[in-house]
Amino acid sequence: MRNTLATLLLLTLVAPGGCASSSRADRPPAPPPPYTDPWEGHQEPDVEPDPAEQPPEPEEDTPIEVEPLELPRAPL
Repeated sequence: MRNTLATLLLLTLVAPGGCASSSRADRPPAPPPPYTDPWEGHQEPDVEPDPAEQPPEPEEDTPIEVEPLELPRAPL
């Protein structure tokens, strides 16, 4: 079994064009992957946040209006 497998492998490599199809020398190199910023979405250490990018702070003097919740009463 090993001899048969070795013979098939040898014939595949020796056959005309056998190596050419699996060779990477003729292909151009793959393009590099696109750049991704490792800090995207994370605060960089020792960097103060830009106040222009921060959402405005809510005013503390403005009370939040809440309507009372009305539940249906069960018949007695």
